[in-house]
Amino acid sequence: MLFANLHSSYTTHTQPTTSAANSSDNSTPCQNDNTNAINTAHSKNKASVKSVRGKACPTKRAEEAADAAKKKAKGDMDSIYNKKICGISTTWRDMDIEKETPKMGTVLRNEWDKTRAKYVAAKSKHDAAVKAHQDAVNKNKAAMAAFTTALDIQAAATLSTCQNAHAEYEALKKEVASNVVSRKQVYVAALVIKCYVDNMTDNAAAKKCADSKRNASTTKFDITPPGLAPCTSKAKNVDSFGPASWKPTAANCKSHSMSDMYCPSGPSKSLNGFDISVSGYKAVSCGDCDFDYTPIGARSKISLAKCAAECKKVGCKRFSYSEKNHAGGAGLGCRVSKSGKKCPNTTTRYCGKSYNPTWTGAEGKHCCHGATCGKINHHGGVMYEPK
Repeated sequence: MLFANLHSSYTTHTQPTTSAANSSDNSTPCQNDNTNAINTAHSKNKASVKSVRGKACPTKRAEEAADAAKKKAKGDMDSIYNKKICGISTTWRDMDIEKETPKMGTVLRNEWDKTRAKYVAAKSKHDAAVKAHQDAVNKNKAAMAAFTTALDIQAAATLSTCQNAHAEYEALKKEVASNVVSRKQVYVAALVIKCYVDNMTDNAAAKKCADSKRNASTTKFDITPPGLAPCTSKAKNVDSFGPASWKPTAANCKSHSMSDMYCPSGPSKSLNGFDISVSGYKAVSCGDCDFDYTPIGARSKISLAKCAAECKKVGCKRFSYSEKNHAGGAGLGCRVSKSGKKCPNTTTRYCGKSYNPTWTGAEGKHCCHGATCGKINHHGGVMYEPK
């Protein structure tokens, strides 16, 4: 009776259910877990590459805008450089034609001085435009290098995740197969034992029964787990995530909106060119006092601490300080609000509906929100208020 109960209990609790062994969708929880891990890694890594790739779009547009500005600045400079001299009253006599050494004469000299000043200003603007364009080129190169690196890393990581999932799944399959063998052996042993229990007084009958049961079918214990989908090669992942030949052309960047363009979240030393912290005051945004202010030090770099001290003297409610503009030139220095007012921010005017900030290039007015610390902050200043 004991062996009969053992046999009944074993066959009832150890044989696989129909849903586990022969499910209609031919999948198992282990297979689903590993497949989900592979798919999740693929989607996550592809999205990561897309995010990095997207940053190359605005930097390329900024490079193109800077290149256009550089060409215009060169054209303006060359138009002065190549302009013919005419329309002046200077005569050959004024230039000492009778002497061996010529002189300009007063009118020509005055005209030269005026034109020289225009040329110097145009050349300075062109030099700044050349630098701005090179900076834009470097930023785009950095963005593309980041994309190339991310593409290689994530394509390899996706393959590695898939290979690890396959290795784990194969180990589980071997463990299940080993367990199935054990189940079959125990099942047959139980049948053989039952033969001897049922034929305790007839050894021949018991042996005949046992020999028969040793060949009993054990197919009901078979478990054939489905395989995982083959891993996609690194090269195919690269093609799917990139491809490596991808370039930030206008056509390829149609899906990337201006929201991809980075705007600094607030002022900083690296952005504004000076340590922005000062005792007793807090930085509230980027920008400079636009009007209702008193200029201190004639736009010179008097230091942030001294500017704050000037504000404290008169009990001002706001002051601004800048050392360099967006192109690397001189900033507006120290400006202290007067009449107990908070001076308006220059970026408020630049971000106005009717204002066209020509210096921001592809960025336009995109950074006219929050702390307004993008290129819209033309003079690179920081606005401060008492803590």
